[in-house]
Amino acid sequence: MESNNTRPPIICILGPPAAGKGTLSSKLSKDYGLFHFSLGDYLRGLSNDEQCPVREQIIEFFRRGGLFPIEFLAPLIQEKLRHEYEKKNGSAGIILDGFPRSMEQLRGYGDCKYFDIVVFCDCPRDIIKHRYLSRRLPGRLEDDEALFDERYAEYEKLNPEVVDWFKQERTLIEVSPPSILSEPT
Repeated sequence: MESNNTRPPIICILGPPAAGKGTLSSKLSKDYGLFHFSLGDYLRGLSNDEQCPVREQIIEFFRRGGLFPIEFLAPLIQEKLRHEYEKKNGSAGIILDGFPRSMEQLRGYGDCKYFDIVVFCDCPRDIIKHRYLSRRLPGRLEDDEALFDERYAEYEKLNPEVVDWFKQERTLIEVSPPSILSEPT
C-alpha cells in the first residue's frame, strides 16, 4: 500500500470477544462507505471455498484452535486489502475488524505503520459473556461457556499488550459502546 497521502485510511477495531467490534465495523462501513474486513469471516469463507489453494491449511488451523501464524496470515490479508483497494480505485477506507490480536501479529504484519486510527471497544466481561452466549452465528463453532472462557483467556493474555502499544505509539480511541451492544456480531 502507498503512503498515507495517497491511500485510504485504515482503522483497526480491537476488543474482547462479543464487545461489539463487528457491529461497530458494520455501522462505520455502511455510514461512511468503508471496506469492512473481518479476518475471521474471511478465513471462514476461504475454508469453505473448494478452489482456495490454502483451504486445507485453514481448516487445520481452525481444528487446532488459537491464533493463526502471522507468516500465514500476512500475505492473505495484504492481498485481500490490495484487491479491495484497487477495486475501489483507492477511494474507500478500510476497517480491520479484530486485527491485530497479538504482538506477534502486530510486528509480523509489517503494514502496522499504516494503521491510522485504532478503536478499542472496552466492555465489561459479564456483559460480553452474556452477548457471546446469546448469539448464534453461521460458520462458527457452538458458542458455549467453555469456549467463551477459552477465547476470553486468550484475549486477556495477548491483547492488552497490543492495546498498550497503540496507546504509546498511535492514536487509540477507547470506547464503551453501549449504543451498539444490542446487536452482537
